Amino acid sequence: QKILRENEPPIITRIEENKLLIDVRCLFDEDYKEIISAFKKLENVEKIAL
Repeated sequence: QKILRENEPPIITRIEENKLLIDVRCLFDEDYKEIISAFKKLENVEKIAL
């Protein structure tokens, strides 16, 4: 959650019942590319941490 929040632009999420939730009502079509890019960064960070 912290990595996504520190992304530029920040991606605000919350965790509920072990699921990451994003309120898509607040997003524009072009925002999805940013979210995908941030998740790829997150995936790379997790691989390094292992």
